[in-house]
Amino acid sequence: MTKSQVLDQLKRVADQYHAARFAVGQALSVAMQTPHALPATICPNDLCLCLNRLEATYFVMLFAEFESAIRYVWKAQFCKTTRPRMEILLDRIAAKAYVTDTDLGQVQSVRRYRNFLVHGEDFAASVTLEQAKSLLARFFYFMPGPWRV
Repeated sequence: MTKSQVLDQLKRVADQYHAARFAVGQALSVAMQTPHALPATICPNDLCLCLNRLEATYFVMLFAEFESAIRYVWKAQFCKTTRPRMEILLDRIAAKAYVTDTDLGQVQSVRRYRNFLVHGEDFAASVTLEQAKSLLARFFYFMPGPWRV
């Protein structure tokens, strides 16, 4: 795995979100005009709910890709065998990679929002998928490199 591959994967998740949003939006448009065009197991309300939760779904996928890559960096680049909670891992990596407090704080905000989406933990300020992609990618620019699998 390279830094470039991680950044590409973050971009691919965002691109997939935009494709899915378009596809579900088109399906909803068709369903509103021609309800009988839908399979019997799907109603227009299902498509509305899907569209409304799509960004959250892809947000979780984006963060999962980021977490996997960060854990790889922890093991491969910093030669660590521990598996700390993500909050602590980000703090430790930030200290070793000289990540600015501002950038670390923004990534921790992304992590808190992801936890809110998945676990319903304490309310966290909303972060869009595009904002998250940008902030997570920026965090990777601080990672020492090059690194590979």
